[in-house]
Amino acid sequence: MSISLEILSSSASLAQHQSWIRKKEESGFKLISLSTGQANGKPSNLLTLWQQHDIEPPVPIRLEIIDSALSPIQQEERLNSAVRRTVCYGTLYVDDKLENVVGYRS
Repeated sequence: MSISLEILSSSASLAQHQSWIRKKEESGFKLISLSTGQANGKPSNLLTLWQQHDIEPPVPIRLEIIDSALSPIQQEERLNSAVRRTVCYGTLYVDDKLENVVGYRS
């Protein structure tokens, strides 16, 4: 199993992040986690993916912003929706704004 760490721009839209992850997964990787940090002195997004061998691509990942104004219980309810299988939850820069984002498959 190989691990891939990818740095994504903080200025990309949610749709751009989702599209990039889907393309990466189509090439044999699977999203594990997302987080934020700095690369070359600039705010950046860090994605961790693992490489799958001889396995069909997973159901396409979906990204959704979870409103940070929601209480922790409300956020948990959104994450545990019956129609989705949560892969990861964390912060991500979207359009240069720090957002709570869930990655899920449905």
